Amino acid sequence: MYVVTNVPKGEVAYMESDVIITLLTITVSLLSLVIIGLLVVVIIVLIKVRQMTKKLNFVLENVGKATDWLSPVKLFAEARRAFHK
Repeated sequence: MYVVTNVPKGEVAYMESDVIITLLTITVSLLSLVIIGLLVVVIIVLIKVRQMTKKLNFVLENVGKATDWLSPVKLFAEARRAFHK
């Protein structure tokens, strides 16, 4: 409730309902825009995280292959196979 200060004592003046409805409409519109903006940001962040996980999986796969080749069992088996031919 909005009270005007220059009203005679004992009387209360209220804002017109049109002004209140307009202000509420503006507020709801702004909040809707903020929510939509936040959803867009969340979607963009999720897309970036997905791209990073794809790159990380590629790197981990390559590290796994390199580790497999550098294991002593694999190294000696390949060396023995190369010399026995």
